[in-house]
Amino acid sequence: MDPLNLTQLLGRTWVLEGEELIGLYRLDGGRCILLDSGQRHERQALAAALEQAGLTPVGVLSSHIHIDHSINNRWLQDTYGCRVAAPAGEVHLCRGVNALRQYQSCYSP
Repeated sequence: MDPLNLTQLLGRTWVLEGEELIGLYRLDGGRCILLDSGQRHERQALAAALEQAGLTPVGVLSSHIHIDHSINNRWLQDTYGCRVAAPAGEVHLCRGVNALRQYQSCYSP
């Protein structure tokens, strides 16, 4: 799979273009913070785009926990050691399996 296209928006703010846009904020030293984490099937393209740009993600800011915005969070944690942040209300909704089932009843926890 080809890497996602990385486009600068303004200053240190960039976007990775795939099926959806993944926001990216460049930090010093080749590090970055992602806004959301994209689709599961785009993992390799995301990794390729980051590698091609010489970037290592150190964090993910999840706007919310729907799978098209957060499915790669654990993979990014495991692969890069990222920290993940999400709104407290969203975290509460997925704190346990029962709560997650109620919140996203059409997806498997």
